[in-house]
Amino acid sequence: MIKSDSPLIKRYEEKLLKEVEFVVKQRKAPFETLYIGGGNPSLASIEFLTKIITTVTQLGDPKEVTIEANSESLKEEHSLLFEKGVTRLSVGLQSLNREHLKTLGRKVNLESNYRAIALTNKWRSTYNLEVNFDLITSIPNQTIDEALGEVNELISLAKPHHISLYNLTIEEGSELAKQRNLPFKGDQEEATLLYALWEKLDSLGYHQYEVSNFALSNAFQSLHNSRYWRLEDYLGLGSSAVSLLSPVIITDESDLTTFGKSDPFSTYHKEELTPTELMESHLMMGLRRDQGIDKREWTRRYNIDFNAQFTTPIKTIKNFNPNLIKDGEAYFSLTREGFMVLDSIVLLLCQNL
Repeated sequence: MIKSDSPLIKRYEEKLLKEVEFVVKQRKAPFETLYIGGGNPSLASIEFLTKIITTVTQLGDPKEVTIEANSESLKEEHSLLFEKGVTRLSVGLQSLNREHLKTLGRKVNLESNYRAIALTNKWRSTYNLEVNFDLITSIPNQTIDEALGEVNELISLAKPHHISLYNLTIEEGSELAKQRNLPFKGDQEEATLLYALWEKLDSLGYHQYEVSNFALSNAFQSLHNSRYWRLEDYLGLGSSAVSLLSPVIITDESDLTTFGKSDPFSTYHKEELTPTELMESHLMMGLRRDQGIDKREWTRRYNIDFNAQFTTPIKTIKNFNPNLIKDGEAYFSLTREGFMVLDSIVLLLCQNL
């Protein structure tokens, strides 16, 4: 693990700040959102994070400023960031069960999660801070009762404005994937567990506005991520960052070391997406939202009528199971049952692009 005061980190911070300063100088209007994330940025120094925030907000205050943090890295001094303009805190708990944390390979102990919850409770009342917590479900050996119990406990302790509930995905080559003896859940078992959790969150007042995201009201939906799901332009800076300046996608595949040693903007790669690729991304992102695809926006962007383009696959879906979709005059969206087979529906629609 690289220490936060190492020369490499200092070079990384200096380069990233130069890139941010350059971008800000090119703009005249405030950014709509600022999202400091992609890992665990709370490990960075308070001084550096403050410089990023003050540099961006010199144009004016964004509607939303979010910072991500793992529970174990939250400290009392992070309160300084809320004084500088951070309006939203997203904390990765992953689980409130000691054994499940071990299964996930989290080095954090359960006590760190409880300490983080206590800190956020204090900060939200002091700074009018919006709070999101991440939980992971479908963990090997996790029962439905355990998963429901974690949601109940989290809401009892924190009543967060927003909850992100992610279904465990096993990445090839990861430490978790190498544990062949773990009882990973099958599709039907996962679906049963997810349905139970979605209904529980719904009963507690949390609206599922995206497959994995739940908000107490529309006001607490993530503005930044909503841009991403609507396939609107966004700019990402730093190692492994991604930007969309439609139709151009910009990626940075450098690791932390390479990024820190390189000149500003020297590690980014541009690729112009074809209309078909943009439509594929639009379907994949848009159908994750409860609102779905705005048919009028589709016509405006691609100069083709949504209903005419997808008549055949939509008819196929309705014949197979009409309860998977909601096909209205203005929007095409998926039901909760449809969310369970989202990838298959997107694949079917993409055949007509």
